[in-house]
Amino acid sequence: MKYILILLFSTVYLSNILSQGCSDAGICSVKPGFNEDNSSSKFHYSALQSVALGEQSIVHLATRAQIEWQQGSYQLQFSIPYLFHIYDGSQYNGFGDITILNKYSFAPDWKVLAGLKIPVNDANQTNSNNETLPMPLQTSLGTFDLIALLSKRFNKWTINIGWQHPLNQNKNSFTSNEFYPDFLTTNNFVRGDDLMAGADWKLNNKWHFSAVSVYRLNGDYANGEFISGSEGLSINLNAQYTKQLKNNLQLDFLAAAPILVRKVRPDGTTRSFIVSVALSGVL
Repeated sequence: MKYILILLFSTVYLSNILSQGCSDAGICSVKPGFNEDNSSSKFHYSALQSVALGEQSIVHLATRAQIEWQQGSYQLQFSIPYLFHIYDGSQYNGFGDITILNKYSFAPDWKVLAGLKIPVNDANQTNSNNETLPMPLQTSLGTFDLIALLSKRFNKWTINIGWQHPLNQNKNSFTSNEFYPDFLTTNNFVRGDDLMAGADWKLNNKWHFSAVSVYRLNGDYANGEFISGSEGLSINLNAQYTKQLKNNLQLDFLAAAPILVRKVRPDGTTRSFIVSVALSGVL
């Protein structure tokens, strides 16, 4: 119980992040999770709380629960966040998209991941006046997404290459208006694919650093028209500090910030910084 209190108070002190500290539609948050011991069946669990600053000074808070079952070289992971978006004195909240991942180590230092991001709504939620919310204030991207990742470990380094593809498009019908004049129109929104490449460096048992690049392959569209600047490269830098606790518990502090961003992010994933704290354990 005291570690749960530490987690909560740390979150308040740190004043929508994705799970590992990057701001994208999902793929750069996926991590292989190489384990030293794959000999027995285990349940892993974690709870993460984060805060981020987005476009138009939106404050994004996310509480994520994750469980993972491991049997030998195979892992099955399930995670779901609860999101709060705070903008102009108003709060928009709800469950975020579910992620289900299958992980398999087909060699000692190789791992392949495949899974789905499952929407909790159609990304066409409205405010109290029945006005459609812009994408940065939605709690879901509104799409079923296929996620695939290949990872290779080299001593203290891990190289990741991934791909994310929306299998459908959401029902968002937002058009920029007097209530939300600073947000892009996303009526009939079509989101492009993402290609990810990243490198993780484990300095020691406490410090872990990574750089993650995400390239929006074919840009985004709204009302049948291409959104200029929506394609291209984004790069995030991440740092993580780990503290081992008693009873197989682990406390992680994470910080992330972009050093290069696409000119336009109509899907609402813009973040200027992200900080988070996570508590995890093994059953």
